[in-house]
Order: sequence, then C-alpha cells, then structure tokens
Amino acid sequence: MRLRWYVDRIRRMSLGEILSRAGVALQQRYWSRASRRPNGLGRVLPGRREAAVALERHPIEAPAVVVAADRLMAGQWPLFHLRPALIGEQPDWFRDPASGIASAPHTYAFAVPYREEAAVGNAKYVWELSRHQATTVLAAAWWLTGDDRYAERVRMHLTGWWNDNPFLCGIHWTGGIEAGLRLISWVWIRALLADWSGVRSLFDDNDAFVGQLYRHLLYIRRLHSRGSSSNNHLIAELAGVVAACAAFPWFHETAGWDAWAQAGLATQAEAQTHSDGFNREQASDYHLFVFEILAGTALASRLAGRPALDRVENVMRRMADALACSLDATGRPPRFGDGDDGRGVLLDAPETPAEAIVLDVAGAMAGPIEWWPEAEATLLGTVARLVCPAALPRQRARRSFFPDAGMTLLRAGAGADEIYVRCDAGPHGYLSIAAHGHADALSIEARHGGVDILSDPGTYCYHGEPEWRSYFRGTLGHNTLEVGGQDQARSGGPFLWLDRPATELIEQRVEEPLLCWSACHHGYRRRAAGVTHYRRVQLDPDRRALTLEDWIDADSAHPVALAFHFGPAVTAELAGSAVRLRWPGFSGRLVLADGLSWRLHRGELDPPLGWYSPGFGQRVPAWTLIGRGRLPPATRLSTVLHFPPSTKVSAECESVNAAS
Repeated sequence: MRLRWYVDRIRRMSLGEILSRAGVALQQRYWSRASRRPNGLGRVLPGRREAAVALERHPIEAPAVVVAADRLMAGQWPLFHLRPALIGEQPDWFRDPASGIASAPHTYAFAVPYREEAAVGNAKYVWELSRHQATTVLAAAWWLTGDDRYAERVRMHLTGWWNDNPFLCGIHWTGGIEAGLRLISWVWIRALLADWSGVRSLFDDNDAFVGQLYRHLLYIRRLHSRGSSSNNHLIAELAGVVAACAAFPWFHETAGWDAWAQAGLATQAEAQTHSDGFNREQASDYHLFVFEILAGTALASRLAGRPALDRVENVMRRMADALACSLDATGRPPRFGDGDDGRGVLLDAPETPAEAIVLDVAGAMAGPIEWWPEAEATLLGTVARLVCPAALPRQRARRSFFPDAGMTLLRAGAGADEIYVRCDAGPHGYLSIAAHGHADALSIEARHGGVDILSDPGTYCYHGEPEWRSYFRGTLGHNTLEVGGQDQARSGGPFLWLDRPATELIEQRVEEPLLCWSACHHGYRRRAAGVTHYRRVQLDPDRRALTLEDWIDADSAHPVALAFHFGPAVTAELAGSAVRLRWPGFSGRLVLADGLSWRLHRGELDPPLGWYSPGFGQRVPAWTLIGRGRLPPATRLSTVLHFPPSTKVSAECESVNAAS
C-alpha cells in the first residue's frame, strides 16, 4: 500500500519537482549526522543585537484575553476536542495530550514516523502547542496588564522549548510550516513584551534564541515546500522568514533571505488566491488561516518601519471583501473543504472567531465597506489601527457570485428570516494533488437565520483514522449525488486526489423574485460509463421553498445515492414521502423525490454515516437522509425544502385573525 502511494504521488509531480525534492533528500541525508548540522549562532553581524519591532504598552480592556491567559497559567488550554487540554505549567512538548503518547525528543527529525499515532500520538495535537500561539496570548496579557507573571511564564515556555529542541531533533523539525508559524509567534511575542524589563535577556542577548532563530531561517530556506505541496504550507514558511527578517535583522544572510521570502510571499499570495478573493484550496477554513498569516506578517513589517507589503496587502483586501460578501445574517462564513482550526497568529482569546479578526484587521488596514457586517473589536485589529494609516472606505457592492471559486449564494430575507443557500460548482482544489479539497461538486449548504438546515459536515480528522477521513471528504458526506457507490474523484491518500472532477456553471440568477442556479460535473465520466451529473437549484422567497432537481446524462440507468445532511440542531422524522424537520423555534419540511428508497441515519459507525464535525478532532451525531435507487438517464429527482413562513408574514396573519 505504501509503495502504491509513492507511485501515485510521483505521478502528480513534474520532472522539475522530482529533481528539486531529490535535492531536499540529499540535504536531509547530509544533515543526518549530528556533526554535519549547523551549530552556534550562525553568521551574526557585528554590533549590538536589537529587535526592530516593538509595541508600547497599551492597557485597554480585553477581558477575554486575560481570562484565556489565566487558564494557560493554570496549565489549561483548548486544544481541538480537548477543552481544556491539561498541559501543566511547563508543557511536555513531545506528548500528545489526547492519547498521552510521547515521541522521542532526540530522534533525527526525518526519521520520526509522525503519521503513526501508535508511535508519536496525533502529530496535530503535538505540533499545535509548539506553534507558540498560546504563549503569544500570555505576551498579549502582559501587554494589556503589565503583570510580570505572564512575562515570566513566557520565559519558561520559550526557554524550555529552545533547550528541548536542538536543530533537527524530534517531531517539531519535521515540517517547514511549523517553523514558519513559530517564527511569526516569536516576532509578536517580542513586540508585545518590548517594554518588559526582561525582554532583552530572553531574546536579543540570549544565544539560545539567536541560534534557534538562525536555524529556523536556514531550515526554511533549504527545505521549503515545493511543487505540488506549495500550498498554505509555503505561505506560512515564507511569511515566517519575512516577519523574522523584519524583526531580527542580525545575520549576514538576512538581506538575501528577506528578498527571497518577500518576492516569494507576494507571488504565492497572489497565486493561491482567486481573482474573486477566495483561497484556491477550496477550503473556507484555510481562507481564514492564510489571511491571519498574511496579516501577522504585513503588520510586523509595518511595525519594523519597512515599506508596506503592497502586493500582499492587496491580496488581503480581496480576501476580506470575499469573506464579508459571503457571511450569512449571523456573521458565519460558508463551510466547505478541509478545516483544522489552525491560526496564523493569535493575540486574541482562542475562542475569538477567525472571521471576526479578518474583518476587524481588514477594516483597520483597508477601510470597511458600508455594507460590511459589524465586526467586534479584536486585539490584532487594535494593533492594526495603531500601526496603519487611516484608510478610506471602498465603494463596492456586496456580491453573491464568485466565478473563480465557483460559489453562488442564493439569499432571501434578513436576520432570523434569512434563507441562505451556498451552491458549489468550483474547482476540486489547488495544484495537482488538491490536498484540502473535498469530493463535493454540486453540493449545497442551506441555512435559516444562521442555523444549518442542510449542512456541510466538516472534516473531523486528517491522520490515523482513514475510514473517517474518507467519509468526511467523500461524496456521500456532502449534499450531492453519489453514482455507482464511488466518490466523484479517486483518492490516493488522505491528502492526495488522483483526478479532479471538472465542473461547469450553466445558469445563475441571484436577484429576486426567483433565484436559481444550475451546473454539472464530469467526475464520473471515466469511471461510471460516461455519467455527467446535473443539478438545478431554485429558491422561491415568496413560497419559502428551495427546489433541487438532479439528473444524469448517461447511456443507461445507474445506482445512485442522494444525500442530505441536516445540521446538528435539526431533528428529522421520516413521514411517508416527506421528512418533518424541527430546529429551535421553527419547523420545516423536506418533500422527497420519487423513485428512491429513503432512510434516515444518525451516529452510525460501520460504516460511518450521520455525523457532523463542529471542529477538528470533534464529531457529534446528526441526522443524515440517504435516498438510494437506480436512476435512468434524464429522469429528474425533484426534492423541495420548505422553510417556515417569515416572522413578518406570521405577524400579519395573526393580526388579520385577531381582527376577524
């Protein structure tokens, strides 16, 4: 199985990428002997070392940040499904808090089997704390309060990590993204602690830090992500180098590293963002993650007094505009593709929604748009307001169609009455492996007043549980049509797709009185006798009805499964040819298509079916409806979701009844 994966993976690479990766392998082999690894402080420039980024104390009210820091002082931190994870005053940087398994600290990094949970635990949980974003919150608490307990705990965390993680020893040196995110965190920790009496002894005059800084920069420059892996990992790596070179310009190589990283970051930010503003990975969570990375780096560069990263900031404006356009009435973004709850930089409490930070920072850096939803004040946004010149509001209408991302929003009503429908005719993902995309072509989300009625179930896991990974990223795990018991795309591993279904938008109308969208995809053409799936969606605001029509273009009938995943707040009851739906304060009805045999599922394990993942590492039972049968060519399956009457209409009816 492992050999097959390598063969499939190589087939997704160009010759140039293969040669480049061979060079990386040679570098890793050369460094495998401890005597050959760089040591000391690197090539330090003469003169006194002093950080170039600093923030004056800013004692504003941010109680959530202080509460989060106090929890961390008590040895607790929210870590995926562990809320809280018990990590102690000084974390064991090699122990997975979920399983209790610890990896060997002094194993050569590229010999660590980080995908094998039995050996190292869940690597995601181990890596997360070593991004030092929790430690950044401690520094933010000091910046707000001046309480030296927070700064001393920062010293404990960082000194312990630097001492426990020599270059290329252990699991924390296995990936460049981790090194890049650590660099961003160190820059912000140093800036937030600039007025603390112990800051120079912890950073500028500390040879342990200077050595770690040099080796992190060298690692990324030599081993950065390449070719088909050049997704958000490469952005994090380049951003880490840009931020660190701005803050700590201490080495002979700094100017060269900085020029390389600045040019690469601007190029990658543009390449990985559609012209309509959405991230090309086709994963809404990574859209937010990348924005935070770019924000942390762009603001650090401004703090250092350097010219603004104009190309990067222009991409950030597009990303923020796209996000603001796509929010529902409650401020929630759409949900599609992979998500692992990663943060690019964290000054705020970990519970602060990433979308709130994006809107607040973008409003400070670029100016809000009149129709933007009101954003709560965040600490990162506060910093942006301190270091960015006042921005003029941009005049731009709110969009509901994003042609490059293939997303169309059908919206009617407002507030608690809003009907929000996301229709997906986008590309499968980014680059040849489409690592974070899902097999979800023509899927929809439907919400009522911000409540998921037809939901995107989420991600749940990456490594260690292949059956669950396959379910949450597969076609049957989305609100679309599965043909022949197969996904729309062939999977070659948890982050590898072997082909990519092509989609075509046929029609879209996003203005009332009648909103509609239709599209098709060709993912089954090669594997299911040339089948093309067509879908048409129509939203009638007056009838409060959403109609879905599905059909196939094929030579013969094919077995199909039509899936509807209800949100975790929805209860479902099958009643003849319809399903009664209830959610807090409301009820609705799904009228089922003829010709299929319908069955409700909830919390099933063998195989997985009827689950919703509210966050990485979390899953809860939720109702899923599956209709199965054989679908002849051109036969239309018509399904109608009836939403409750608007509160305005209900109030008018009550008034008429009372009068009569």
